[in-house]
Amino acid sequence: MNNKTALITGVNGQDGAYLSQLLLEKGHTVVGTYRHARPDLWRLEKLGILEHSNLNLVHHDLAKLDKNLGLIQEHHPDEIYNLAAISSLASAENNPYQTSLVNALAPVSFLDAIYQTDKSIRFFQASSAEIFGDNRNQGQTEETALSPANCYAHSKAYSHKMVELYRTKHGLFACNGILYNHESPLRSHEFVSRKITSGLASLSAKTGSYIEIGNLDARRDWGHAMDYVKAMTLSLEAETPDSYIISTGKLESVRTFVSLACSSMGVKIRWEGSGLDEVGINTETDNVIVKVNPKYYRDESTQLAESKPVKAYRELSWKAQHGLKELCESMMSDDLG
Repeated sequence: MNNKTALITGVNGQDGAYLSQLLLEKGHTVVGTYRHARPDLWRLEKLGILEHSNLNLVHHDLAKLDKNLGLIQEHHPDEIYNLAAISSLASAENNPYQTSLVNALAPVSFLDAIYQTDKSIRFFQASSAEIFGDNRNQGQTEETALSPANCYAHSKAYSHKMVELYRTKHGLFACNGILYNHESPLRSHEFVSRKITSGLASLSAKTGSYIEIGNLDARRDWGHAMDYVKAMTLSLEAETPDSYIISTGKLESVRTFVSLACSSMGVKIRWEGSGLDEVGINTETDNVIVKVNPKYYRDESTQLAESKPVKAYRELSWKAQHGLKELCESMMSDDLG
C-alpha cells in the first residue's frame, strides 16, 4: 500500500472507472476529472467506488488549456493518466477544432506543466491504434509508421508524437499506451460490442425482434478494459518510460463476437447469405435475430494487420488475461441482469 496521488482525466468513462478501482485498491488517492456539470457517474457507482474516501471528483474542462496547470498545482499528483478524449469518429469529424483542443493540445498542456513545475510527475497518454490508419501491410508494432486517416486519428497522432518529444528532449517520464479495441460491461451503448450484447439481451427479454449491425466480416482486436488499465499502471511503474502497444494480438470478426455472445446466453446461431444479405438465425426457433443494416455497413476489404504487443510482454510482464469468449460472457451476463 502507498499514498501516491493519481490524477485521472475522464474518470467517469469505462477506462477511468476501472483504473480508479485498480489504483484505489493499491492505496492511491485518486483525483478524477469529469467534463459535464452533471456527470454520469453510473460506472463508478457500479464498481462500488463512488463514495470511496480516497476518490476526489473534480469538474474540469480539458479544452480550457490554461486551467490544466492549475489542476496540477492544486492537487500535486505523482502520476497523471490522460484518458479523456473526444473518441467518437463522427463527433471528431463534425468538430475538428474542439477535437484538436481536447485530444491534441490538452495533453501537451499537461506535459508542459509537468516540465515547468515538477518533472518527477509520471504521465500516461491514452494513444490509439487509429494512429496507424491504413498502414496494415504487416504486423503493427511500436515502430509502425503513423498514417492517420481521420480527424480523431490525426489528433491522437499529434499527442502521441508530443509525448515522445517531451520524453526524449525534456527527460519526462511520459508513456504512450497505443490502445486497441477494449470492451467491458461498462462500455457505452454507441459502441458495436455493447449494441450486440444489449440487443441480444432485449431479444431474450422479448422486447425486440432482431438486432441490426454492419459488416459481419469486420475484424477487430477485442480486449477487456480491465486488462488494459493494468497495462497503464505497469507502464508508469517501469524503470524507463516508453510507448507500448496494448492489445490481445488476435483479430476476430464481428460475426464471431455475435456467435459467442449468443452462445453465452444458450442460443445457437446459424449464418445464411453474405454481405448485405447475411442473416443470423436462431437454430431452435428458426427466427432471424441478426440482420445487416446498410446504414452501418462499411467495406472492410483491406485486411487488418495483427498487432504485436511484444514490448509490453517483454518489458512490463503484461499480457491480456481475458479472452473474447470470457469478454462476451461478462457483457452478456451484465446485460441480461
